[in-house]
Amino acid sequence: MSDAGTLLKLDAKVRSDGDWMGLHIHLPVGDLQGQMTLGFACKGSAPSYTMVSPCIRSGTDEGFRDCFFEKHILFHDESTTHIDALAIGHQDDLPLFAKWRQIVLFLPVESFELTLEDFRVFLA
Repeated sequence: MSDAGTLLKLDAKVRSDGDWMGLHIHLPVGDLQGQMTLGFACKGSAPSYTMVSPCIRSGTDEGFRDCFFEKHILFHDESTTHIDALAIGHQDDLPLFAKWRQIVLFLPVESFELTLEDFRVFLA
């Protein structure tokens, strides 16, 4: 359950080993032609250091392609803002056209708590 003024509060209790866990956010942008930058800004915190790996997942005829942002998001006990962006046309794993897209936040594979206060996507 999330508190007022909080976008999302996660309290994950992992009971067995896994390879990955992700938060998938639909991104309604199929055509990136004519755009220069795709990015996001987020604000959040975690009681202990928590690293999240963000990527853009693009649906293709062959399946999907993941294009990872250069920086990981590091949450800690104080609210922190993180901004990252991809240069469109300069990323081999970011096709200009896709059937669908998501932002995937790859989360820790052990128990963690995380609060997202804000999450915004930008395209320019």
